[in-house]
Amino acid sequence: MARQMFNKWAGPAQRQPTKGGEITSEDDFVRVQDAAQITKPSPLIQNDEPAPGISGLIDNFFQLKLDELAEKKKKEKEAQTDGSWHAVSVRPKKGVQTVELSHHYSASAVLYPHEEWLTFRHKARDLVDLRFGSEGEIKVRPIHGGSYNRVVRVLVDGEARYILRIPRRPETADVEGEVAPLLFLQRHTPLITPRVATYDNTDANMIQSPYMIQELIPGICLYPAYYAHDILKGADRLRIAHDLGVVFRQLLETRNNIAGRLVFPPKTQAGVNAEVCVVPIRPKYKEPWHLHSPIGAKPWEPQGPVRQSVADFMRTMLDTRLDNARKCWPKNYKTHQRLERLKEIVTEMENKGYLNDVQYSLYHWDIAGRNIIFNPDAAKTETSLGMIDWDDCVFMPSFMLYRPPSWIWTLRYYKFRGNSMVEEVKVAGPAHEALCIRLKQEFESAAGPEYKKYCEGPVYNVARKICQYSVQGTKLKTDERGETAAELEKKWQQFLRVEPYYAREKKAKDAAKK
Repeated sequence: MARQMFNKWAGPAQRQPTKGGEITSEDDFVRVQDAAQITKPSPLIQNDEPAPGISGLIDNFFQLKLDELAEKKKKEKEAQTDGSWHAVSVRPKKGVQTVELSHHYSASAVLYPHEEWLTFRHKARDLVDLRFGSEGEIKVRPIHGGSYNRVVRVLVDGEARYILRIPRRPETADVEGEVAPLLFLQRHTPLITPRVATYDNTDANMIQSPYMIQELIPGICLYPAYYAHDILKGADRLRIAHDLGVVFRQLLETRNNIAGRLVFPPKTQAGVNAEVCVVPIRPKYKEPWHLHSPIGAKPWEPQGPVRQSVADFMRTMLDTRLDNARKCWPKNYKTHQRLERLKEIVTEMENKGYLNDVQYSLYHWDIAGRNIIFNPDAAKTETSLGMIDWDDCVFMPSFMLYRPPSWIWTLRYYKFRGNSMVEEVKVAGPAHEALCIRLKQEFESAAGPEYKKYCEGPVYNVARKICQYSVQGTKLKTDERGETAAELEKKWQQFLRVEPYYAREKKAKDAAKK
């Protein structure tokens, strides 16, 4: 450790001969450390002071770090007086020490390659003021963003009205690819989504980065409000369950005749008034979604038969992944066999009729509390839920949409500090169990009859995981149930030994008629 400190801070300095001989190595430096005179300046050694030795270098090193930490805390205190304080708690993984970050944007400047908030806020305010300054006094405040976007709240005359989103890595960003889905949703669905006020896909602006400004959806984020103790009432949760079921049904009814991603058409001037098309999906590893070429994009076609069956779509994705596996891992025969077996399972599902009548519906990859805004003041005749984070929404087989949102009805209450769970609040008894049952019933009744078709039973559970793996490339072992390809195969084989769900349903209907 001492030698590493010497290499880092002392450097290859010129040294004068001493009584003990010329210093030519670290060993010589340690041997004559009390008498050596280092003539080259060092960050830890003053020009007119003798070399302090290895222990002195270490002491000076830590003193320098302490001074830097004190200066950082001083800046954070100044930021707190300006109203930009934002407490964040980073939840540790198992075996990792807890880290507490007192200022989100000071920490984010370390985690991500962008400018600190203390200086960036002036640029952000000037950018927004240029566009919306006529509406009133503009102020900007940082809020907790995600892994891909830095997020700033924009206040007009003290009222929050807009959200400024800046990609954390501008070199790989595609703001137009994020704008296109939002414009499509605003024009063709009744869903409450952020409205795009303006955007720039280049860095020729005040913040020198692509950005998008959206209108703020009024309400509160369901995470952590839905899980927090004594924040929402039972009636609020019942309304949330019902309205989320309505959202699922509306997504299911928004269909297209191919699986694809929403983009602007090629060779056209993109903008908030541009038409949105659908480009066929390609596996993520072959071409990242934010770099998808719009070549081959087709207009949205909600009517008519599908141009490619769901079974053919899944087999095509698996074939592409198998070709890549054989090219990159030619001797990994186990992976090749598993992919071949997954293709066989898809064919067996098709032969038994489970994939024949499946359509392509609009799919949101992450329907979770952190991406849902609840407006308790919304009229009873209107939906109370708004959805955000539509960056990667795509048209996928309809069974992908109906992964059960069990977090709605498996109620567990927690105490929070900021956005971090502190402890679970024990709530049990008949009233709690009755509420959980009612929540599930409210969601299922609002989601429609197709929810039961695609949700219950192992068939579409297996199909969801195979489809997600073939498109996204996520490992099967990291899905919500932690099942490997072998376990999926075992589940499918077990299903083949029992009477299919549709056969049992048909028998029950025939018995009811008699």
